[in-house]
Amino acid sequence: PPKHHFSGQFALQQSSSNANLLRKEQALHVVFYDDTANPSLGAMADVARLGNSSRVGFIALLAVLGKRELAWSQQTGISIIRIDVPSLPPLARCLYSGLSRTVAKSQRWSTGVLLRVMMFAFLPKHVRIAIGVDSDIVPLRPFDHLLDTHVQAMRRQGAFVGLVAEQSRFYVQSKEMPRGLPGFNGGVQLHDVVAMREVGTYAATLDAFQAGLLFPKVGSCPEQNVFNGVSSLFPHFVYNMGCDWNRQMGSWTMKHFTARPSRPRTREDLELDAEVHSCPAGCAVLHANIFKCAAPTMRNANGSCIMW
Repeated sequence: PPKHHFSGQFALQQSSSNANLLRKEQALHVVFYDDTANPSLGAMADVARLGNSSRVGFIALLAVLGKRELAWSQQTGISIIRIDVPSLPPLARCLYSGLSRTVAKSQRWSTGVLLRVMMFAFLPKHVRIAIGVDSDIVPLRPFDHLLDTHVQAMRRQGAFVGLVAEQSRFYVQSKEMPRGLPGFNGGVQLHDVVAMREVGTYAATLDAFQAGLLFPKVGSCPEQNVFNGVSSLFPHFVYNMGCDWNRQMGSWTMKHFTARPSRPRTREDLELDAEVHSCPAGCAVLHANIFKCAAPTMRNANGSCIMW
């Protein structure tokens, strides 16, 4: 598909209508996801505390909605949307049902995360720009810093989603992605929700995906692999936000044999690998993938890149 007209016109034209639209979009909604019976409410509240500012709102997608969750929502100001698949709008229900069929049987327990690739289809209408985040992150800058640079850069590219490249070698030195294209990590996802709603190509691509017309299956990280599958076919759909908005702690111990072909199937010493961990932009978000127990410790200690 060509670059969508919404993005190009929005970035290039400085009309009064575009100025009005910009004012409406000076708010970023941070969206958490937890479909467990005992959601990590404390972790979400900590992430919100560290990444909050006047232009940020918070939404939690939860599978349960009891007294505990309602009290927490009232105390923290974090809105809750219950992830009740039968109650989802028809488009979201259709996409979810089809994409779920592409998930390997061994990973069927994690199909719920697929809802994160189609948030535009069920988030409230007032949500125009959203960032989906894992609860094992440590924000080191307010989330609304993304509004000042990355949203407009996404639109100039014609992208719908902003992601950060995987910082291990898993995608780069394997057959997971076409040569020359990065594989992306799903821990931080910037969604241009209004563009997804007003331009049909993103929804049409997900529809083709769920129908089995693009790929027969997804791998062990369903939602991340959907994004990477879309990116491999239509690279301009996904904008690379740079390393600073998802510094992945797990890449320090990436042991997959593709991580370092010269020493296959050995315990790696990637903590010494400047190529993997170099990031001149510093840290905006630390992501404790694999080292999930480190995230609450660092959030409570106001942790930093240097501390890690």
